[in-house]
Amino acid sequence: MSTISPVINLQGALDRMGDMEIYLEIAEIFAENIPNALRVIEERMAENDLKEVTRIIHSLKGSCATVGAESLAAVCSALEKTCTEGNLSAIQAGYASLKPLLEALPGALRAIK
Repeated sequence: MSTISPVINLQGALDRMGDMEIYLEIAEIFAENIPNALRVIEERMAENDLKEVTRIIHSLKGSCATVGAESLAAVCSALEKTCTEGNLSAIQAGYASLKPLLEALPGALRAIK
């Protein structure tokens, strides 16, 4: 079994933030919040609350971009578009692809020193 490791454009993120200390603080807050975001997405999908699923995916997209996980932000963007189309089975399939990437992101972020 291969390990998923999100690609992080650290230099791009630092260019936007200007400071490694700020980056690490933001990255840690984001890493801490990912499990809860995933849980809420799953709860809202079960309730067919696609508006809330879309909102959370949109937020994850922005946070991924902020920390330099640009390819992951692109996956979130595609899922956000799928959410706006309202097809729950397509959303669930997209989420199934996104979830392991988001689960791997905290470890990748915490490995940055």
